[in-house]
Amino acid sequence: LDVCVNPNTGEIELMTAPLEADSQYVAFCLGLRDLYGNLVDTARDKAAFRVGRAVDTAKPDLVFLGPRKVSGEVPRMTVDNLLPSRGLTVYYPRLLSDTTLTRLRANLVLKVDTLPATWSLARVSHHEFSLQVTLTVPLKGQKLSLAWKAADTATANPKVPGAAAVAKDSLGRTKTTAPQTIPIVTFTLADAAKLGSVKFKQAPSAYGSRLVVRSQPSAWEYSRVTPAAAEVTVDSLPEGNYAVEYFRDSNGDGIWNPGSLAPWAVQEPYALFADSVDVKAGGVNRGDLNKKASSPSGTADSSGVRMLSWPPGW
Repeated sequence: LDVCVNPNTGEIELMTAPLEADSQYVAFCLGLRDLYGNLVDTARDKAAFRVGRAVDTAKPDLVFLGPRKVSGEVPRMTVDNLLPSRGLTVYYPRLLSDTTLTRLRANLVLKVDTLPATWSLARVSHHEFSLQVTLTVPLKGQKLSLAWKAADTATANPKVPGAAAVAKDSLGRTKTTAPQTIPIVTFTLADAAKLGSVKFKQAPSAYGSRLVVRSQPSAWEYSRVTPAAAEVTVDSLPEGNYAVEYFRDSNGDGIWNPGSLAPWAVQEPYALFADSVDVKAGGVNRGDLNKKASSPSGTADSSGVRMLSWPPGW
């Protein structure tokens, strides 16, 4: 019914109709190809497994995922310089049924510093959901914390980790205490004063391309599909130096397909700027550097602004 990758183990997960217990199965993928389009060894395109009767009791830890790269890789989200406006994608190792989503909405606690945050949750796939956090104040490096609600004091069980303890006064009477929360993760939000934007001009031939900016000192990557407009702006970028590339996503799957390695053949075209782009905090930067990029990278118009365009036939 569905296939996904577990980011904790790198294993492929298959969602199927109910299978018979104590039975042997084989999953296989005929014609499986690697990243470069080459056929995989047939000894590695199948996997045998047995269905048992034991119940999965592993703790359902949340895994926070960063934006998917143009290569299709989904890295883990770092805890520093989070931009909540771009949302959070969370991997959950249990089937995200309607009941599970309801339970998540009822038991997740999000706070910005010490104040409750406004947030919403939506299913992305059988194992992933998105968190959208709405802030009413500027980004100033606040802490965004996520936690589970603990058990209520009236039903507390000291043998359950994270359950609230039952407190009593000096006369032995039960007194009401606020239930504690079980921490999940704490993110440091970005500081708006350290963010900037970069603006590009694009020719009509570049409309609908995937524009990618990569931070030079790290593996951080941000991409977006360019609109049908003469200019495109990438905002909320941490101050620094960026490499710029853009890709023609011919099949519309959001991933750049490099093609085959032997014989070498590019499946989907791409272009990169010969020069990097500096982003300064507190303003909109032009992606030009007043230099002409080498062909078939961007070209510069009469004002010196870098122009995104595809060479004829691309």
